[in-house]
Amino acid sequence: METFVWKKSYLTGIAQIDREHHHMLELINVMYSALRKGASPHEVIEHCHELVAFTEFHFQNEEKYMASIHYQSMADHHAEHRRLMMKAHAFLHGLESNFPKQNTGIFHILREIFVDHIQNEDRVLGRAYREAVIHRVAA
Repeated sequence: METFVWKKSYLTGIAQIDREHHHMLELINVMYSALRKGASPHEVIEHCHELVAFTEFHFQNEEKYMASIHYQSMADHHAEHRRLMMKAHAFLHGLESNFPKQNTGIFHILREIFVDHIQNEDRVLGRAYREAVIHRVAA
C-alpha cells in the first residue's frame, strides 16, 4: 500500500479547508503506516475512528463555508458529504467486525473521499467561495 502524497491539485484556495485536507492526509498516512507495520486491529481501528471523526468535523466546516456564500450547489454537496460519511461509517463497522479482511477496501474509500471528492467537488467550492469574497470586497 502506498501512502497519499499532498499535491497542489488538492488546494481549494480556502486556507482553513486546505489545512484540514492536509491534516486528513496525515491521518490517512498514519493509518496506512499502522496497517503496513502489522499493528494490532485495535490500533488500526482507533486510527480509522480518528479519521472518520475528523472527516465529519471537516465536512461540517465546509458546509459552513457553503452557507456563508449561499453556495448554489450546497444541497448536492451536502448530500455527497452524507453519502461519503455513510460509506465511511459502514467501512468502519465492517473493519470492527471483520478485521483484517475488511481493510482491503480502504484504499478505494479513502481515494473516493480524499482524492476524488476534493478534486471534483471541493475545488469548485473553493472557486465559488473566492469569487463570492472578491464580489463582497468589490461591492
